[in-house]
Amino acid sequence: MELMYYNMIEDKIEETRIMRHDFKEHLNILESYIDNGNSAAKEYLKSIELKSDAAGIINYANNTVLNIILSKKHKLCAKKGIILKIHASDVSFDFMKDIDIVSIFSNLLNNAIESSEKSVKKIIYVNIYKMNNAFVVIKIDNSCDQPPKEENGFYKTTKISDGEHGMGLKSVAKAVKNYSGDLRLDYKSEDKIFSAMIMIPLA
Repeated sequence: MELMYYNMIEDKIEETRIMRHDFKEHLNILESYIDNGNSAAKEYLKSIELKSDAAGIINYANNTVLNIILSKKHKLCAKKGIILKIHASDVSFDFMKDIDIVSIFSNLLNNAIESSEKSVKKIIYVNIYKMNNAFVVIKIDNSCDQPPKEENGFYKTTKISDGEHGMGLKSVAKAVKNYSGDLRLDYKSEDKIFSAMIMIPLA
């Protein structure tokens, strides 16, 4: 599943690169239309906007892969009636492999969406920031009406297939370990909030 998602992201990155490459040419055409007082400029601009909307990538952070993941999950949340609030400060993920970014964010957000969808208050908070210029912090809080079950140090999801229980979090933990990071999971029963926090030291 992660490999399929990673391949899809690679396709989106290529699509974004192509759009960036063509953008200067689009501007040159528009400039010519405007200089000649040609009314076709508006129609041409609309076609570019439609092409951009089709890509649907929002710049949340300074990382293309992360932007694609967050944009896709934002669309999915909107369809499911879940509020997704994202705050990503100026954090560089150049030190992290793309496949690890996919493992961490896609799995944590998939779990958060699954939990929020079954809750009365459907909301997810994503915060990405630096702490004291020493750590990159990734914190995801989501509504969770049903207390998650813990087994061997990992929380179990409510997936139908028993073989998939906790696999996403194990994948996250493995990716975080590659950067000597720390993954902490917590559930506040009084607030019905599940939290996942990752701290990765900056070299």
